[in-house]
Amino acid sequence: MANKKFSDNDLKLILKKQESILESLLDLSQLQFAENDSLGLDEVIKKKDHYILELQKIDLILEKWHLEYSRPLKILEQNCEKNIQNLLKRILNSEKDFEKVLGQEKNAVSLQIS
Repeated sequence: MANKKFSDNDLKLILKKQESILESLLDLSQLQFAENDSLGLDEVIKKKDHYILELQKIDLILEKWHLEYSRPLKILEQNCEKNIQNLLKRILNSEKDFEKVLGQEKNAVSLQIS
């Protein structure tokens, strides 16, 4: 898709792909709470990194589309955009919560060592 000329209707497809990847990323972000061993957590992190790279590619495609078509979003595109923003907020909250858990575990280990 990156090498072809975009059509006006491609935006909906691009946004749907972005939405799908973000849903997978949210699933992985929540899955990391359930991982008990470092190997499982490493695998989750690798998968998250893969999805982040995919999102970066989609961002470039979106940028190119917006350069070709300067128009307001259609209703379905607006709905996708709202879902994307909601998913981004949920991912951010999940990641922050996971950082807190890691911090608590780190503090617990430090106290045990002391």
